[in-house]
Amino acid sequence: MNNKFIRVLVIINGILIPVFIIIIVTSIVIREFKSSNGIVWDDEKYMEQVNEFEVRYNSPQKVPNAENYYVAIRKIYAD
Repeated sequence: MNNKFIRVLVIINGILIPVFIIIIVTSIVIREFKSSNGIVWDDEKYMEQVNEFEVRYNSPQKVPNAENYYVAIRKIYAD
């Protein structure tokens, strides 16, 4: 009877402990995500900087040891 009791305890702990760990980790991640997501970019200076750039594309370049090509994109800020 002692072996069955220990086996039941191991099975219950094997199910409950990971569930509690997952609940605790998800609550911490959600709390941190909500606190870091509260930044608001209403500053006029930031909005001016965002709109003062242009995008330039380079010519296609071959990927080494492959049949594919890639195009590099550059973001150039206006002075």
